[in-house]
Amino acid sequence: MAETGVRSTYREIRPSRALSGRLVCFWTQRIDGAGPPLRHRVLPDGCVDILWINDTPPLVAGPATRHVIVDLPAGTEVLGLRMKPGEAGGMLGLPADQMLDANVALADIWGAAADRWGDLAGDDRPLEWRLDALAAAAVERMVNSRFSEPVVAPCVAWLARHPDCRIAALAWVADFRHRL
Repeated sequence: MAETGVRSTYREIRPSRALSGRLVCFWTQRIDGAGPPLRHRVLPDGCVDILWINDTPPLVAGPATRHVIVDLPAGTEVLGLRMKPGEAGGMLGLPADQMLDANVALADIWGAAADRWGDLAGDDRPLEWRLDALAAAAVERMVNSRFSEPVVAPCVAWLARHPDCRIAALAWVADFRHRL
């Protein structure tokens, strides 16, 4: 008897050492099988992702405040780059709060520079080659970024160690880091 239904295969790939401070991971998701689309719940995690879905141009999924459900038909392939909280500004060139609960074409943010990223991810070469090319492009983009939030990353790390802190304590940490 043939197997029916759709199934999802999800895999996270650790970023290189050069990107580990800024990216959570690269990730892939493939939907296989036959039948109605997979109803996939995406949970809010405070991160911003750049997504390549099949052959469509890159899309930026801003930080979410609530879950969303997306329908993924069989044959869907997604490649993603997930930034750590506070790192989207350096990568995208604008504050993440401008993208809250939004999905925006990368070309709407970067213009023609987004075409290169679409070409890298959509290349017919093996996944490992595409991931290496995207990692190199991400390093270049962050190094050459004119927009940076240097206080955010240390504050996010501090919050992870002190989840029950008072806002006044976080404000002190942010002010201290800003003065360095």
